[in-house]
Amino acid sequence: EYEPYHKYKIPIMVTGKNLIPYPYIFTTKTINGVTFTDNGDGSITVNGTATANAIFYLVGKQDNYTLDKCGLKIGDSYTISKILISGDSIANVYFIANYYNTSDSMKAGAVVSSTNIATSTIQSDFKSWGIYLLVLKDKTVNNTTIKFQIEKGTSATDYEPYVEPITQNIY
Repeated sequence: EYEPYHKYKIPIMVTGKNLIPYPYIFTTKTINGVTFTDNGDGSITVNGTATANAIFYLVGKQDNYTLDKCGLKIGDSYTISKILISGDSIANVYFIANYYNTSDSMKAGAVVSSTNIATSTIQSDFKSWGIYLLVLKDKTVNNTTIKFQIEKGTSATDYEPYVEPITQNIY
């Protein structure tokens, strides 16, 4: 590739602020009495009463969702948030982002429950994420639609759909 004299090609990674990759690893699925419906826009509609804990994975440890894939760095803070689109049962849907360390042990990251927002800092032993929704046994969710976001920083901002990272060059 031709590069004129005194010009340098600098690759820049361009991405959106929402760091949860979409599509999710699970699509529409009924788990322990709760139906999780992927609406095709990053939102999930949750409906039913959990006969046991119902876990719906957005990103799983098996995806090897590592720091370089999600754009975070050791020591950076991140905020996870869930945004109610419709329904009345958002408090019964937990949005959980745990990470696995280099020894493959799960570490509590940030947990969002009825507060809808949580912040945490990436620890030095971060290896990969496990991001999922949880409805606890005997809890009911009535056709509640929620969007989810993980972003850099210590405060939640307006929801933005996931944008696949691309590399662009500047000269």
